[in-house]
Amino acid sequence: MTHIHSSILHIPMPERMRALPLTETGFPVLFFAGTVDGKPDLRTMDGRKWTLCIKRRLCWLCGQPLGRYLAWVIGGMCLVNRVSQEPPNHRECAEYAMRACPFLTRPHMHRRSAGLPEEASFMGVGIDRNPGVSVLWVAKEYTVFKAHAGGGGHLIRLGAPVEIVWYAEGRLASVAEIHRSLDSGLPLLRAMAAKDGADSMAELERQIKAAMLLVPRRAEAVA
Repeated sequence: MTHIHSSILHIPMPERMRALPLTETGFPVLFFAGTVDGKPDLRTMDGRKWTLCIKRRLCWLCGQPLGRYLAWVIGGMCLVNRVSQEPPNHRECAEYAMRACPFLTRPHMHRRSAGLPEEASFMGVGIDRNPGVSVLWVAKEYTVFKAHAGGGGHLIRLGAPVEIVWYAEGRLASVAEIHRSLDSGLPLLRAMAAKDGADSMAELERQIKAAMLLVPRRAEAVA
């Protein structure tokens, strides 16, 4: 019988997640997970689950019905464009993921792609990096729109936030950590926008200016 992994044993699991089965390594098989060689694989997503979550208003992580408040786990760069690939979650499910997911709690960890089929649908954002700091974005609404790049598909535009919480390594992030993550990611966004011309650059700078209003002031950082 598989037992929960020792690295997350101390983290209280949300009640809605307790009925989820465990992987062979002891992590909850989250609702979105796809399968590889007949086994659940948390590195991939099941596209059918994406559609189900949107149509039936289900949590992307536990698969149960959502309430009034919706939560996403995003990186700092998604804070800028307010876009996510993933449907919303319960707040407590999202917070658990921020404390228990190895990719989010280990800043130098990279997603492994070994053994995955070429057609696998991957989790994650368009910039291939571990941001080190992640954001719990809580809102009451969102919209779905058609992506213009990356092979099409649909994306989620996040509604106005009612709460934002910053995490790093499974705990609340310091202001210094937040700004280090943003400082390392914004040049990548600017380089991508530059390829699309002056209008894209101007729009990005507008988004960055708006996003920085949601970020703790750098002057508050302590060594």
